Amino acid sequence: MVAVIFSFLPVRDRFRSGSVCRKWRQAYLHPACWRQADLSDVGKEMDCEKIAMAVILLSRGQLRSLSLRYCNDSLFELIGKHCPLLEQIRIAKSHLLRGVYSPDPPSISVIKAFVDGCPRLRSLDLKIDLRVEKKQLSEFVRTLVSGFRDLVALHLDVESVVFVGEGQGQGQGLPQVLCSYLYIDVADIRLIVANLPNLEVLGLRRAVVTDAGLELIGKGLPRLRCLTLHGCFPLTWQAVNALMSARRDIRVAAEGSIRFPGI
Repeated sequence: MVAVIFSFLPVRDRFRSGSVCRKWRQAYLHPACWRQADLSDVGKEMDCEKIAMAVILLSRGQLRSLSLRYCNDSLFELIGKHCPLLEQIRIAKSHLLRGVYSPDPPSISVIKAFVDGCPRLRSLDLKIDLRVEKKQLSEFVRTLVSGFRDLVALHLDVESVVFVGEGQGQGQGLPQVLCSYLYIDVADIRLIVANLPNLEVLGLRRAVVTDAGLELIGKGLPRLRCLTLHGCFPLTWQAVNALMSARRDIRVAAEGSIRFPGI
């Protein structure tokens, strides 16, 4: 009972509880104390990784819900190996570390191990910046959606930045890094629709969502109840209105995603 009560405490307080007394330490070591963990407020990547590893090992396979600010290859792999009951995960990459300055992205093999090791996952919220070509970005999406067949909620914020050369900068004439920005597009949306027909919640950010892509979502996801599109393009009001007329059961939010006439 004490372990269950402790499970509702912030993660740092749970770690402190283990040093109070013998009874509390027993509760701290019980896997019921670690069925959920929110580490989204841990600012440093190294701290987040260390704390997350400790939580995962203490849970002894009982972890159901996990929120992380950072996640790298080793952590993805650890989750896949030790979290078979995981139902909900949120992973957010800091925008200060994105693009050409970001840490190495997770490899496809590591992502596959993560997918295969968490067959019960029902909610995935992933914000990550990659440095791969479009083919690899689509393979990344394919690996995620083809493995998590029980997903009912999916939020993806995926961007890939590819170095294409150097140009002449302004001011003191310093060289300028030239990059190409790649996003989830209609081909990837088609993968999502084909592999996750039971989705009830779908959120896309910084994605290429055309009017045709929006129509595909409306027709291909019969159970969808909530659609959120933030910073997606090049949607039109006509397509959004058509979707809401055809699917009155869907709540649509398209902040920063609508192309206005004449623009």
